[in-house]
Amino acid sequence: MDVVRESWRRIERWIASEPALPPVEEMFNPPAALTEIDAAERALGHSFPASYRASLLVHDGQIETGYVPHEWLPNGMYLLTLRETVALWREERAAETRFGNEGDFEGMEEDTGESDRVRDFPTVTAAGRLPMAQNEGISYMYLDLVPGPAGNRGQVIYTRDECSFSVAGSDFADFLSRYADLLERGEARYDAESYDAVVPTDEQATWEDLLCG
Repeated sequence: MDVVRESWRRIERWIASEPALPPVEEMFNPPAALTEIDAAERALGHSFPASYRASLLVHDGQIETGYVPHEWLPNGMYLLTLRETVALWREERAAETRFGNEGDFEGMEEDTGESDRVRDFPTVTAAGRLPMAQNEGISYMYLDLVPGPAGNRGQVIYTRDECSFSVAGSDFADFLSRYADLLERGEARYDAESYDAVVPTDEQATWEDLLCG
């Protein structure tokens, strides 16, 4: 999809303009091979939405550097590789199998104002939610393949706290384009001193204000 490739080019230009960030080729992996994408889909039991598949054909997540990759996504998140997506999805399924019938997840039901778009499950994880970004177990971004009745299959959702979601885009192309807009307009900036992450430029604003308003 041309719109995905163009959004990536815009983000790459923004990264190149940030002196605190390394060159793009040191932050992001090269494209995933079609065979790798097909294998990941088989492992997950789901086909990727077209816009996310197009993104994988530009960059297969961020480069593993031995420490936390640069947190350039909302809420200090970084983009997972295909391998990491499959591994984290499997960890979530294993946790559900281990604890789901023992009541350990009680109290983890979603309490969200977007319940018409994000389906309510007993836990925030679900087999139809594919993890694509994270912040070291603090926050997550998913491709939502099991949306609520007013949502879109393949919408991008992220945890705004431990048990509720916000919708950041109707699909990955929509999210990436709107996020590139925020970066180019200066409504979000990379704060190397306090956070080592991208934050809203207006200290009174939240990511919900920027992405969901």
